[in-house]
Amino acid sequence: MRKRTLVYMIFREDYVGLRMVSRSPKSPHRFYISRNKLEELEHKPEVIACDIHSFAVLRRDTYAGTLEITFTWLGGDKNSLSGYQDT
Repeated sequence: MRKRTLVYMIFREDYVGLRMVSRSPKSPHRFYISRNKLEELEHKPEVIACDIHSFAVLRRDTYAGTLEITFTWLGGDKNSLSGYQDT
């Protein structure tokens, strides 16, 4: 069986909010991507968006007409760093 992820999306005038739920832990918080970052994809094949302690790499495939988003969720304290990725 393939790995599946459910994505909740909220669309606002200035941003898109995303939250993922999969068999691995769900995303620790909603991830916000500004409209400006999304508009950069019109001119670049890849854009990095940051949100609090996490980041996402957005890759546009014009041939397939798709957008791939790889989220890296980071957490920890002053002595250690932990996290996971979801695509």
